[in-house]
Amino acid sequence: MVYSENGELVDPNKPKIVTPSDLTVTSLLRLIKKDYYHEFRDRMDDIILHEMDGSVSLVVNNGGEQHHFPRWQFQPSTSAISEHHSIPDPITQDESRGSPRILELGCGSGAWCFHAKSVHPDWVVHGIDDTDHWLCVHKDTKLRDFLDASGTRKGTDDCFGGADPPSDTNPQFSVRNLNNLLSHDLPLQRNSYRLIHGRQVFEKIESYKNFLDVVGLLLHPRGVVEFLEVDPIPRTIGPMRQCAENQKTEAFAPWTNTIEDRLGDTRGSDLQDTVPGWFTRVEEVLNASLRPQDGVPAANLKTWLQASGFYDVKQAIFQLPIGGDTASGKKLQDLLLYQFKLEDSIPKLKSVLPEVEIDEIKSGVYYLNFHIVTGRKPPYPRTGDLLPDGTRYGMTPSTYNAMARQKLNDDTVKNYQWERSVQALLNSI
Repeated sequence: MVYSENGELVDPNKPKIVTPSDLTVTSLLRLIKKDYYHEFRDRMDDIILHEMDGSVSLVVNNGGEQHHFPRWQFQPSTSAISEHHSIPDPITQDESRGSPRILELGCGSGAWCFHAKSVHPDWVVHGIDDTDHWLCVHKDTKLRDFLDASGTRKGTDDCFGGADPPSDTNPQFSVRNLNNLLSHDLPLQRNSYRLIHGRQVFEKIESYKNFLDVVGLLLHPRGVVEFLEVDPIPRTIGPMRQCAENQKTEAFAPWTNTIEDRLGDTRGSDLQDTVPGWFTRVEEVLNASLRPQDGVPAANLKTWLQASGFYDVKQAIFQLPIGGDTASGKKLQDLLLYQFKLEDSIPKLKSVLPEVEIDEIKSGVYYLNFHIVTGRKPPYPRTGDLLPDGTRYGMTPSTYNAMARQKLNDDTVKNYQWERSVQALLNSI
């Protein structure tokens, strides 16, 4: 079974002719997302850039002290690796060339790449996406494919031999599926990028675990990854607090001894009563967009990076106002209303999906959470980290056997406890 262009599992040996009336609500929502992807993304990028005050990277004002994430990016790797870590030295080819390499994943129109190149002309800026949308936006600009195999290459590991020097005034782009950055005849070079930046890319990712493993391979040791994601679930304006320890701004939730309260839905279940139509539509779009169902990327991204072996992971959460008097709030309001209008233009969706509370959207009392999460690649592999040859560092056959035996024992104990619980319930009856 494979996924069709409509996002449904089909048998590749049995093609099926699909008419519009055969499409489910999920398929129709996926088609809207696919057809208007670049327009939605460009308009959201405009809102995000306005909120970041035109900054290329994150600047967080935390208690009066400005924490500049960009200052991490190009610190030289000076710490020595202990003798018990018998691993090969990392590739530092970009250091010898004197110019840091920057990669944007899911670059879209290339606006961020052009902005980064204009602010830092000495950077070698690369952008990659599964379509060449940048050519539609910059029609009169000469842009080079940095993965063009026709360029001069010194060997199979030299993927940038044909690339322009840093003196080139334009960034360089290439078309590549984000799920196959390394599974290609001409993979991207490992351990070569000082900064990898991505905005709203996880909706295209099939497995965030595999994707973050690959990102770690592409990063230079101690390199920085920065992801920007918007949580589409609306929230109401409420009390906020600054958490200096992890650079995170979060809603205040007092401690409670009730387990159910601590594990409660952080998306704001009260919105199901105040704006049920809006909330339900967002839920339907999320269910149609996320494959696999790993949760909303924005809300889980910090945990994903930590679990993937990145360290010094920091997060900042900003409120993107919807409606109101601010310029970004009006832009976000117009974008949401435009999306709902597209959905209502399809009779089947309009008849099935609930009506949206337009007045509430325009009221200015709602916002979306905008997450910026950054992390560093360790200077050397740690146990379980993916290596360039596809193996896991420190994971020997004996280690895998021990893990399998432990899992078998744990499953046996759980089954035994479950059987005892069932038997005790039956005896009580």
